[in-house]
Amino acid sequence: MFCLFSLYVSLYASELSTAEANNHPPTIDKPPANTTTGDNALTQATDELDLISDLLIVLDADGRSHTVQHTIASSGPTLTLTLPGSIVPQEVMFFGPYNDQQIAQYKQSPNVIRLNSGGAFARYQHQYGAEVQQSEQHDFVLTTPSVPQNISIERHKLTHSAITWVFPSEYELVSYTITDSNTGRWVVNGNTITFHHIGNEPVELSINYKHKDKIPTQTVLSCNSIEAPSDECAEDTDEDGVPDYRDICTGKIGQENNLYGCPSGQNMLLADIEFVVGRTYLDARARHLLDKVAYALLKYEGRYFEIGAHTDNEGAANKNQALSQKRANAVRHYLLLKGVDPNTLRATGYGEKYPIRDNASKEGRRANRRIELVLLE
Repeated sequence: MFCLFSLYVSLYASELSTAEANNHPPTIDKPPANTTTGDNALTQATDELDLISDLLIVLDADGRSHTVQHTIASSGPTLTLTLPGSIVPQEVMFFGPYNDQQIAQYKQSPNVIRLNSGGAFARYQHQYGAEVQQSEQHDFVLTTPSVPQNISIERHKLTHSAITWVFPSEYELVSYTITDSNTGRWVVNGNTITFHHIGNEPVELSINYKHKDKIPTQTVLSCNSIEAPSDECAEDTDEDGVPDYRDICTGKIGQENNLYGCPSGQNMLLADIEFVVGRTYLDARARHLLDKVAYALLKYEGRYFEIGAHTDNEGAANKNQALSQKRANAVRHYLLLKGVDPNTLRATGYGEKYPIRDNASKEGRRANRRIELVLLE
């Protein structure tokens, strides 16, 4: 963290030294009069500033409590960080030529950190509330905006915002929201995940993480588990020759199926994947099916597949197209996390173009909202 502080100090070193010499706050040059106005002027002015938020969240073993380390910096405009609720930080530090004034302001309002030059750092304990939902006992889903909502800047927006989560060793990252490249990017390293926000407007992020199941060393895995040790041991409920742990389309006994357990000669419908309206989150049932899909694809490597996502015709066609692409991306991303070769799998959103049922009925619309796995010849 001290390296980060050094970076911020170096960013403003030349400007701050000049300010100290003249005994006034650092300023930025204003654009020439009548050259740029309105929103364009605001964008141009913001581009010349450094307004930084770097948020680090270290989760505790309960999956909700966490330690927050929040670093902010500004090269001019007043940046205000309001701490949640009645939080009293364990540590607060200011960096820059006006520390005394900023510390005096902070002492008057210890849950507000305000600065217009240099940087500040706050560390405190907190706990997630409604932001974290549990779909199962040890299965957590965190939903949060991509930019901290407790930061305000008059007439400007952050030029850099990053949020990093560090999960305890007993937790594993399951999946996270797939975002467009123009809204931000994820960086994952083991149990640490960072989102770098890009663009003006925040987007909703979702991270799914779970507590690792501790399996005693003497426990024998059941044969119908997706962790089944061998095809010889695993059950085959529909008697199609494909063991349940990698049977994508478990169906009727006696049905003629392909190597993946699905009806021959047609696209493979991933029936257990159902999305909440307007969302791309994969629930526990969907992830269980995708675990089977991953085993099936890894069994027969060297083949190429498309994940096709389809919607009904409710809503605007362009929005349905974009939503279907995001859903296809989410499925592909989950399979890549399970070890499937990214060069063998593409994701395509088809929107409402190819219905298989009449959209006039509720049942028809539900059937049209589907994910298909297509073997590419």
